[in-house]
Amino acid sequence: MKVLFVLHEPRMGGATRSLLAALPGLQSHGIEPVFWAPSPGEVVSVLAQRGLRVEGVPRELRYSLRALRQPPGLRARIPATARWLRGLRALIAREAPDVVHANTLLTLPEAVVARRAGVPVVLHVHEMLPGGLRGRGAAALARRVPSAVVTVSKAAAIRLAAHGVPSRAVHNGVEIPPERTPRTAGPDTVVGTLGTISRRKGHDLFVEVARRVRAEQPRVRFRLAGPLAPAPDTTGILASASSVSRRAASALPPARAISPAAMPCSSSSSALRTCAGAIL
Repeated sequence: MKVLFVLHEPRMGGATRSLLAALPGLQSHGIEPVFWAPSPGEVVSVLAQRGLRVEGVPRELRYSLRALRQPPGLRARIPATARWLRGLRALIAREAPDVVHANTLLTLPEAVVARRAGVPVVLHVHEMLPGGLRGRGAAALARRVPSAVVTVSKAAAIRLAAHGVPSRAVHNGVEIPPERTPRTAGPDTVVGTLGTISRRKGHDLFVEVARRVRAEQPRVRFRLAGPLAPAPDTTGILASASSVSRRAASALPPARAISPAAMPCSSSSSALRTCAGAIL
């Protein structure tokens, strides 16, 4: 079975990483992957280095007039978006995939293109459906366009169901090591989470877990590492972290104001010990 995976981000974000983590398992079951991704970009480079088939052009698609007006501006974004969607349509015609996998709600426009081309679409929802007009619009498309909708959590599925979108929760997986080395809590025990700090990603729950664990194991340390999401999604998180650690917690600048090159965090395991963030 040939599956065309449509990605929305030029950089290696969480949604793309989780998909690539599942790819070896899919290939072992006979899936032949083809990718359509923003190019140039980190994602295209990583896919090519892994020997995967990938095509793409710049993706300037945005979802509000304000965002469309951001550099390079409306005059550049509108024709670039048309090229992006035409390129996808041409790739579908050339490759004749059995299924198109639209990765995140942000690829709903690409899902529309695929369905109009007569190809079944699986919409993979990695995020919580937003509120307001934007969320209602996304839900309306999600009800009508995809052949199937999968989510990464029951919470996301419940939010979709509230807007009339049936879905199935398929949790992200991690590779389990063959052996687990027994460990006891000590000064070197660090539990960390790396990513944008926000309630949407469950960091308020992470802080509460830290509070409960440290009540019984005070030597265990916790780290929140990453940029701070815009308010109100972060309200109270750093204050709660400070109360757990008994010292002021800080974070990197807001996610919208920081570039990946400027962020001192990386995806390496050592990053949780070294990069800036809130320390509990």
